[in-house]
Amino acid sequence: MRFFMEANKYILLPFIIFFALNGICGASGAETDGAAVSPSSVDIESRLKTAAGFISRGSYKAAEDILLDMERDETPEKQKVYFLLGRLYKEEGSYEEAENYLLKAADAYPLLREYALKLLVEAYTAAGKFESVVSVSRQIDNRLLTQFAKRSEINALLSLKREKDAVDALFQYIGDYPSDWDYKWDLAVLLKNSGETVRAARLMKEIYINAAPESDSALKELIQLRADTFTKDEILKRADSLYAKNNFQRAETEYRKALKFTGKADKDKVGFAVGMCQFRLKQYDRAARSFGVVKTPEALYYRGWAFHRMDNRRDFGKIKKEFRKRYPGNEKLALLLLMEADEFIRQRDFEDAAGNYKEVISNFPSRKEEALWGTGWMHYISGNYRAAQQYFSQLAAYEKSDNYYKYLYWKARARERAAGECLTQKLSARLSDKSVCDGEGGDFFSGLPSDRSFYGYLIRMRSSAPVLPMTVEASKPAKPEGETYSRIEALALSGMRDEAVNEIIESLRRNKNRNDFLYLGRIAMELGEYRKIIAFAEKEEDGEFLPYSFPFGFNNIIEEAAGPQDVDKYLVAAVIREESRFDPNAVSWAGAIGLMQLMPATAYRLKEDIKLRLEDRSEIHDVQKNILLGTHYLSKLLNEFREVPFALAAYNAGEEALKIWQEKYYRDDLIEFIENIPYKETRFYVKKVLRSYWQYRVMNGLPPDGPRMIAQGKAI
Repeated sequence: MRFFMEANKYILLPFIIFFALNGICGASGAETDGAAVSPSSVDIESRLKTAAGFISRGSYKAAEDILLDMERDETPEKQKVYFLLGRLYKEEGSYEEAENYLLKAADAYPLLREYALKLLVEAYTAAGKFESVVSVSRQIDNRLLTQFAKRSEINALLSLKREKDAVDALFQYIGDYPSDWDYKWDLAVLLKNSGETVRAARLMKEIYINAAPESDSALKELIQLRADTFTKDEILKRADSLYAKNNFQRAETEYRKALKFTGKADKDKVGFAVGMCQFRLKQYDRAARSFGVVKTPEALYYRGWAFHRMDNRRDFGKIKKEFRKRYPGNEKLALLLLMEADEFIRQRDFEDAAGNYKEVISNFPSRKEEALWGTGWMHYISGNYRAAQQYFSQLAAYEKSDNYYKYLYWKARARERAAGECLTQKLSARLSDKSVCDGEGGDFFSGLPSDRSFYGYLIRMRSSAPVLPMTVEASKPAKPEGETYSRIEALALSGMRDEAVNEIIESLRRNKNRNDFLYLGRIAMELGEYRKIIAFAEKEEDGEFLPYSFPFGFNNIIEEAAGPQDVDKYLVAAVIREESRFDPNAVSWAGAIGLMQLMPATAYRLKEDIKLRLEDRSEIHDVQKNILLGTHYLSKLLNEFREVPFALAAYNAGEEALKIWQEKYYRDDLIEFIENIPYKETRFYVKKVLRSYWQYRVMNGLPPDGPRMIAQGKAI
C-alpha cells in the first residue's frame, strides 16, 4: 500500500507545484494592490516543467490550461510555450493546432528548431499529410535527427505511392545505414514488386545470410523467387552471424549444412564451430563428441574442458596425456593443467596439484603468475600457511597485476594464520616460552595499500583504521557555455527525454572535459539514463565520479520493495548495477530480462508469492514489477542460505549448484568459500556484487559490511 501512496504522491506533485505557484503569484498581486508583477524566470521554468510533466502523462487539459495562460500573460520566452503547445497538440491528436504552434516554435526558437521540425514531421505523418512530411524532413540538418528524417521521408514516399522516389531514397539510406535491416527489407520488397527480381533477391540473400530479424521472411521470398541456393561461404557466413547473435542452436544447424560442402582443408574449422555451439549451449557430452573428430589443439583443449565440466576426470586425464604428447609446447596445455590443478585442490589432492603447477612454472612462463597463485592457494588450503605466505609474497611483487590487492590480502591472511598456529603451539607447550611468533599480537592488515576493489575493501575492513563511511553526492557544476548544453537543458525541460539523452551521449563522446562530464552525467541520471553514464564514469578513479559510477537509480521503488522483504536496499542496488547497469530493457543471451535479470520461468514462479499480475513476458521489463520480483527472490535466498555471498552465488548459478558447493567446499570461512567457487563466472559475479554493495553503503554513510553480512571469526 505504501508503494502506491508513494506513486500517487509523484502523480500529484505537478498539481501541487502548479497551485502553489499560482498561490504565490496571487499573494504577490494582493500585496502590490493590483500592480502588474512580472513572473520570475524560476516561476516560468517551474510552470513549463509542470506542463511538460502533464503532457508526458497524457494530462493534456491540465497542461493546456497552464500553457495558454502563460501565452495570454505575455510570458517572456514565449517560444518555449509555443514548443510545448505544439508537442501537446501533436500528442493529443489535434494536428492543425500542433502545426500552428510548431511552425511558430521553429521560427521563434532557433535552439530547438530541428526538434520542432521533428515534432512537425510526426504530426504531419499522423495526419496523413505526406507531401508536407517529405518537405519538412528535408529541412532537418541535426546529425542526431538525420536518420529519423530520412526514414520519415521514405515512409511518406511509400504512402504517396511514389515508388521510384522511394527506391532512390532507400538506396541512399541503406548506403548511409547499412545495418538497418528493416529498411533494407522494405527496399527488397519494393524491388520485387516492381519486377526487379535480381536486385531484390540479392538484398534478400544479404538479409538472410546476416541473420537479420527479417531473415525467415527473406527465405520464404527467396524460395518463391527460386533463388534459395547458397554457396558454402554464404552458409558459413549465416552460421557465423547466428553464433555472434548467441543463437547457438540455429548456428549449429547451419554449420552442419556447411559440413556437407566442406573439403578436408576446412572440415576441422567447421566441425570445431559445431562443437562450440554445443559447448555454449552447455551440451558438454555432445560437444566432447564433436571436438573428438577435429584434429586441432583448440578442439582437444575444449574437449578436455567439456569433460571437466561434466566432472569426468578419467577422460579429462586422457585428454591431458594426449595433449602433452601431441602439442607439448602449446599454451592450452598450461590451461588444462591449471584447470585440473584447481579441481585437485578442491578435492584436497595437493600432491597432484603441486605437480601440475610445477610443470606450468617450468614450461610456460606466460602462465607463471597463475601457477604461483595456485601453488600459494594450495598451501593455504592445506594449512601450510608459511609456505603460502612465501608464494603470496612473490606475487605481491607483481605491482602492475590486476590481482595485486588480491595477493596482498591473502599474504596478510596467510601470515595471520601462521602466527595464530604458532601461538597455539606455544600455548600447548610445543614451543619454548622464549619463542617469538611472527607478528604475535600484531595487526597484519594496517598499512597495506588498498583501493575500491573487492580485495581493497577486504584489506581496509580488516585494518585497525576502519573504512570510514562518507556521504557522497553528485556535484552540481554550473552549466558550461555552449549551444549544445542549452539545447540539452531545453529538451530536458520540455520532457523530451530520449532526445536529451542522445544529445548528452553524443557530447560525451566528443568532449572529455571533467566538469562537462559531471554536468552532463547529472542531467542524464535525472532523466533515468544510467548504463551509458556508468560506462563513462567507472574508468575514472577520482572520488567525484563515484555517484555516477554507482548511481542509486529507481531508489524509491527499491526502498519500497526492499523494506518489507528485510533486504538491504543497497544490496538490491548492487545486484541491479552488476546485472543490468540499471537498464530496464536489458536482455541476456540466455533470456534473462530487465533490471534484475530474471528468467521468465523464475518470474512466473515468484509472482504467486507476492500476488503480482504478469499478463505477458514483456511486463517483466516493467521497473516496479522486476524489482519487486527480484528483491523477493533475493530475500528468499537470504532466508534460506543465511549469508549474502551464498545468496548471491545461488542468484547467479542456482540453488542446487550452491548446495553442492557448500557441501564440498565450505569450511566456516566465507571468503575462502568465494575463492573456491568452481564456476569462474559465479566467483567473479559474487565478488563484483559485494564490492558494489560495500561501495554503496560507504557512499551513503554506512559501514561496508551490512547487517546480513555476518563475519565469521576474522573471515571478513
